[in-house]
Amino acid sequence: MAKNETSDETKTRIMQQSRDRRGMVYDLKANGHRLRLSVFAASQSTEAGEWSVQARTGTADDPTIMTEWGPTRADALRSVGVAWTAQCAAQSLPKFDWDAVTEVLVAVRAV
Repeated sequence: MAKNETSDETKTRIMQQSRDRRGMVYDLKANGHRLRLSVFAASQSTEAGEWSVQARTGTADDPTIMTEWGPTRADALRSVGVAWTAQCAAQSLPKFDWDAVTEVLVAVRAV
């Protein structure tokens, strides 16, 4: 395989996207792992920012969930990626290429 090619198993891609009552939900697959991202606008003035991104992986019985806020959807996504990466080793989380995650979300105008 050439250096710039990626297999279907490692390529980051959106498997499904849907509307939620508060915003959009994107189910991604990358490196053989599933990642669900929920992108929501703030609904109350007391929330920590204008936008939140919630990252979730794992089973319904034992999910790992991280939520971060930012003034824009892109900022909130960047923050959740940084938080996820910082906790990978400590919580045994699957590693994701957050630049690739951002790329696929930009392609569908999610951020």
